[in-house]
Amino acid sequence: MNIIKRIFQKRKNGASAIGIIGEADGPTGVFIAGKKTSDNSDRQIFLKYAKTKIEANYRSIYELENHLINDYNAVPYQLSERKLEMLKANVIMNRFRKVLNLPESLGENPTKKQLLEYAQNDTSFEQARNYPTEKLGLIMKAYKLSLAIDGRREAIVELEMTSEYMSISDAPKEVVDALFIWQGVSEEDIANESPRFIAYAYTLRDMGKI
Repeated sequence: MNIIKRIFQKRKNGASAIGIIGEADGPTGVFIAGKKTSDNSDRQIFLKYAKTKIEANYRSIYELENHLINDYNAVPYQLSERKLEMLKANVIMNRFRKVLNLPESLGENPTKKQLLEYAQNDTSFEQARNYPTEKLGLIMKAYKLSLAIDGRREAIVELEMTSEYMSISDAPKEVVDALFIWQGVSEEDIANESPRFIAYAYTLRDMGKI
C-alpha cells in the first residue's frame, strides 16, 4: 500500500493545503495546514467573513436520514463486515479520538519526511478497527441512493447515529456538497471554527454561495 496517498492539494485561492495520510484500508489522517503566513492570514480573513454570513442551521442525523428517504428515495443497504469495520474505524478516528493512543501531533507546515514518519508511527487506524463497538454504543446504518448523474447510478451513504457521522461514496460532488450543506452547522461549530464549520464555509464558497 502507498503510505502517502496525497501530500498537498491547493485550494483555489492557495489559502491552505490538505494533507491526506494513508489510504482507505490503512492509517488515515486529514489536516489543514497553512503554507505561508500570508496564506494563514487570508484564511482567517475568509473565516471571519464567513462567520458573518453563516447562521446556525444544524439538522440532526435522524432528520438527515428522513431527508435521504423522502427526497432521495434512499433504501436501506447492508454493509459487508469489512465495510462495517471500516465505518466503525472512521467514526472512532473522527469523533472518538480520545480512546486512541496517538503519535505526537504534527506542527504547522510539516515536511514530506515528517508526514512519512507520522504515517509509519500512526497505529490509530488499527486501534480503531479493533475497538469494541459496544463500548461507544455505536449505531451504524447505510442507505443506497439511485442516481443518474455523470453516469453513476448508485451511491452509498453511511451513517453512525450516536456521533452523527456521515460518509458518502460513489456520489457526484454536487450530491455530496448538497447533503453536507443540508445538514448544516451548529452555533458551537461557528463559534469554535470547528472542522465542520471550516469545511462548510469553503464548500459554500466553492459553490458560489458566499
